[in-house]
Amino acid sequence: MMSLNLKRIERLIEQSITHFDLNLNNLSLITEAATGIYFITPIIAASTGAKVTAFARDTKWTSADEAIDYTRDMAKRFNTLGNIQFTKKLSEKHISKADIITNLGAVRPINHSIISKMKPTSVIPLFCEPWEIRPDDIDLELCNKKEIFAVGTNEDAPELKVFDYTAPLILKMLFEAKLEVYKNRFLILSNDKFGQVIERTLSNNGAVVKSVAFNTQSLDLNKHDHWDAIIIADYIYKETIIGKNGILTPQNIMDYFPDTTIIQFAGKIDDISLKNNQIPFYPDITVPTYRMAKTFDFLGPQPVIELHTAGLKTAEIVCNLRKINTFQETIKSIEKLSICSRVF
Repeated sequence: MMSLNLKRIERLIEQSITHFDLNLNNLSLITEAATGIYFITPIIAASTGAKVTAFARDTKWTSADEAIDYTRDMAKRFNTLGNIQFTKKLSEKHISKADIITNLGAVRPINHSIISKMKPTSVIPLFCEPWEIRPDDIDLELCNKKEIFAVGTNEDAPELKVFDYTAPLILKMLFEAKLEVYKNRFLILSNDKFGQVIERTLSNNGAVVKSVAFNTQSLDLNKHDHWDAIIIADYIYKETIIGKNGILTPQNIMDYFPDTTIIQFAGKIDDISLKNNQIPFYPDITVPTYRMAKTFDFLGPQPVIELHTAGLKTAEIVCNLRKINTFQETIKSIEKLSICSRVF
């Protein structure tokens, strides 16, 4: 695997900080220590004056020690180590002093054990749009009860436009699956924004595309159709979309579309039943609901840097508003801002 181009990442971070005019001076922040490109969040925050606590725990991807060692090494390279402390245990002191607690990786779930210790003016930036929130990641009901802001990022905001990375992402996935796109035929199963961008992208690249917004009813299948690939692109649908008890079954596929490939962009499929029936699918991993099979970091560091800088900017804005406004006054101010999406 090619190593990260740290000089480019440094330039992208500097550009993004300047673009969003990010200034976290005198603010205290809790985020994750992480490996890969996700080391950037404490670096960006520390670069703009925040006092950062970088928390790590053992995960299926890496150990807490590895995450801390990796992020510490990067902090040295980016000259931000003086503004970052590392921990494997979040104390009440850490939480009660934090102005910002990020909805990222190791910090989650942000539940009663964290929210109950937060000060009323603290903010939780979500780093995604409100509809993308996974129910188990954050207790939004308790946040509202305590009048703590959980603030989403409008990924279509004119100054961000990060959701548009969906276009190159689906193209890269299709190329990885040995599909040419041009002159291909695609059936898209989707009820959300991902499907809209994918349909437009593939049509603009010479493909024949049919998009179907589905529900719990079976699909209207036609043996005269053929599809080079069936793309599953529904982030929040909770049930199995393709599987023995899905909207589309392996038997349906074998009967109607025996030469198709299943592309799992987002949405639940029964990958075991597809394997058992020798139906090709990509990527060859198990993806639960409320997950993308490949996230924007699959493209490169730029979308992650932009999204995380923008997410920190939403936190900066709301923190500053809460210093001088009531909860209700802050709500009215947030509604006027293009980059913030308040979670109600």
